[in-house]
Amino acid sequence: MSVYVWLIFGFFMIVIEIFTPGFFAASLGISAILTSVIVLLFPEIAFLHWLSFIIFNIIMFAFIRQIFIKIPG
Repeated sequence: MSVYVWLIFGFFMIVIEIFTPGFFAASLGISAILTSVIVLLFPEIAFLHWLSFIIFNIIMFAFIRQIFIKIPG
């Protein structure tokens, strides 16, 4: 997938997060935007793109979601 596909998917998921409760769509969006950086650095290794997306998403769920749950809103 190209850099633009990852960026469009990331921004689309962040916009969806504005209209939905929770942190699921935002974590996917942030992970996709971070993956687009990996795609820029290593455009020929498709397996690395998906692997980085999965790893970034696990990090988002494990650490950052806990921070947002503690913030009253």
